[in-house]
Parts: sequence; structure tokens; C-alpha cells
Amino acid sequence: MTPGLKTGNPAGRHRKRRNGKDFGDHSFFMLAAAELCGLSAPMTDAPQITLKSWIMVSVLAFVWGGTFLVTEVALTGITPFWLAASRIGFAAVVMCTVWGLRGFALFHAPRPPFSG
Repeated sequence: MTPGLKTGNPAGRHRKRRNGKDFGDHSFFMLAAAELCGLSAPMTDAPQITLKSWIMVSVLAFVWGGTFLVTEVALTGITPFWLAASRIGFAAVVMCTVWGLRGFALFHAPRPPFSG
């Protein structure tokens, strides 16, 4: 037997035991992360993949992938500084528009008075 290997675990990976259950290496870390986030256990049911899910992923891929194409084309006509400035400016206009549609409210509830 090779040193460092446990019987029944030929890969040599040590499995963690938690509450009498045997979890693989990644499952243990998922449980630990779930506990840190205040969840009692990780998600056990598989999510339902619907048409809406596919549409959302397609839009995300189109927008995310499209930015590379637009950047490549834009860099032939303007400098990187102006490209970055225009992207930040466009994002600021969109954010201010959404903020205005929400009533320019910074918080949903009134803040408690400061007690120093």
C-alpha cells in the first residue's frame, strides 16, 4: 500500500464526514459555504430549466459577447480612453434613468437617527 492512501480511497483524497454522512471534497466546502451564508443545507433539488431560462441565457450571451465585437470595431476609430469614457457615461445615464424611475430614493426605508 502506498503511504498516504487510505484503504477504499484509491485516489488518496480524504473524504470529510459530517453528521455521519460521507461527502466528497467539494461537497464539504459547499456545506461550509452554505453555513456561512446562513443556509441550513445546500440546494438539493435540481433547478427547473424553462424557456425563460434559455431566453435569459441567450440574451446574456448576446450582450456579453456583443461587447467584444463592438469594442473591436470601436477601437479602429477612437482611442481606448474615449471608448472607456463613453461606456462609463452610457452606464451612468442608464443608472440615473433607472434611479429616476424608482423615485430617486436611496433607501427603501427611512434610516434610523445617528446615535453617537
